[in-house]
Amino acid sequence: MYIHMREGGTVDNTRFMATLRSAVSHLYSVVGAHNDLSPSNIMAKDGLPVLVNFGSCWPLGWKMGSSHGTRGGGENSLTGGVFTTADRYSKTSEDLLALDKLSDWLDGPVDPPNSTYEADASQ
Repeated sequence: MYIHMREGGTVDNTRFMATLRSAVSHLYSVVGAHNDLSPSNIMAKDGLPVLVNFGSCWPLGWKMGSSHGTRGGGENSLTGGVFTTADRYSKTSEDLLALDKLSDWLDGPVDPPNSTYEADASQ
């Protein structure tokens, strides 16, 4: 998603976010929380979101393994464009906060000053 937007791609924010919220809700019903929603873990296909990178996806309430969100900042923070999970328990609150921040980000994305995204762009 980050690369799509950085390269001038656009999406209908309302439709995109409604679809993304629906996908995340479905994920809760079949697996658990994603725990790492960020522009680099959401692809865009035909203007709609496709969730990727489920390495931090765990059943709700479970203590997560070594993969537990994206580096940068503390709980419920957005540091240089990076969404994070500070503790190691799978929960919906991180995903829900990230969805709100993603919606704001789509309204006016800027290149985050963070090497994580630059590394993603080279892949």
